Amino acid sequence: MQVITREEFANEVLLGLRERGASDFVFDEKAFSVRATTEPSAEHFLGFLYGEVEAAATDRDRRRVIDRAIENTIASRASLDRPKAATTHERLMPVLATRRHYAIDIPAQAARARGWVDPSEIDDDGIDDDEIEHQVIGEHLAVGLALDHDARIEYVLEASELGLGFEAAYARAIENLRRTRTSPLRALTPSVYGSLGDDYESARMLLTDELRALPLRGDPVVMVPWRGAIFVTGSRDAIGMGVVRKIASEPPAGARPISSAAFRLDEADRWHPFDDDGGNAWLEENLRREIQSAYVAQQAAITARDPSGGEARGGFYASIMQRGDERTLATWTPGVATLLPKVDDVALNMRFPIETARDEALRAAANGREAPIVVSWETFVAICGPTLRERDDLYPRRWATRRYPTEEEVQRLLAASAPVPGTRRTARATLEEPDFVDAMIPKRQRSPGLVVALVVACAAVAYLLREFLFGR
Repeated sequence: MQVITREEFANEVLLGLRERGASDFVFDEKAFSVRATTEPSAEHFLGFLYGEVEAAATDRDRRRVIDRAIENTIASRASLDRPKAATTHERLMPVLATRRHYAIDIPAQAARARGWVDPSEIDDDGIDDDEIEHQVIGEHLAVGLALDHDARIEYVLEASELGLGFEAAYARAIENLRRTRTSPLRALTPSVYGSLGDDYESARMLLTDELRALPLRGDPVVMVPWRGAIFVTGSRDAIGMGVVRKIASEPPAGARPISSAAFRLDEADRWHPFDDDGGNAWLEENLRREIQSAYVAQQAAITARDPSGGEARGGFYASIMQRGDERTLATWTPGVATLLPKVDDVALNMRFPIETARDEALRAAANGREAPIVVSWETFVAICGPTLRERDDLYPRRWATRRYPTEEEVQRLLAASAPVPGTRRTARATLEEPDFVDAMIPKRQRSPGLVVALVVACAAVAYLLREFLFGR
């Protein structure tokens, strides 16, 4: 499918607006928006939906997104006559999404829509201040606030815009959610409950009292695979978990995905990723892939703002490599301030120029080798823990290197090291919705002699078949 440019997307939206009688809209290239010339305040920004257009798998999916942009633009004009504050508060709703959506994707899309970033707007995490105020749920999910209009939702960047603090606005959104959910969760099987609905249906996982009232085996375990769905079973119900897995793997057309992981509600009403102590390995693998995808998106967002990959801001954001045995790997070069992702293995890069006595001592500690020293993440942390500082203010979190490893640490790493299979860099993830990361495998280079031999062999086989079939 041919790539659609920003200008082509905007022109499709303008064409649709004219067909609906709204002929006074024009394209603002710098803001990447369409606005009415007769009512400049009637403006709709296209950056968020352009990301969905880019990610669309089929022409039909792309057309659906374009139509939504047209309808949202028309709705933006209709909503100019805004209600008073009390009515605005009644429209406040919680929007559940991945934490990546709020911490990485939305700021990246906003920056891309503008086409530039003011350096003064960039925080220490490299993400600019377009980040929507949100509440983290279970480490990997998050809840933002939005105003619910008839044909669209309008994200609230900061609750102070509504004259409320975030906690008060969040409480009001939960109250509105409860008021609009008129039907209880339905029993899909004797041990699985769920509901399908609008874009706020998945946020029912925040109504923890409703979940605890269900007759479940163990703690409530929830999956929210897309925005309009929630499925619940018990933490000690293997059969129920299998049913949820089956249902969650079959989203309807056009569904906006959230997460393929599951989350358990503990006795203190806190959410945690659920893996059943390895009993459901597919859950652990799903979460692992989502985190890996988030790391790739995080690095892409940083690189878009800082060509040095974050190094100019105090630390290079190390990329994730895929090893031949499907384990993930990141590399640290001593002397380079690095922000490491959590991976299966860490490679200490020993191929660096000998510029100081310290460099020479490290190379000697590694017995003069230049090949990388590869150890598991657990071994790396156990040996090099004093060199690291966990950055839990980042999502996904990274570990900042604070100093060179010592000669003794290099020797211990060398003793625990393993050989390195071939590696490949993971493909760049899309920034709009959570996707699984597909590895980009480099093509093998074949020698000219081998290619010639293969061609000759194929020709010989073809000749023999022709003689056998037609030669007699």
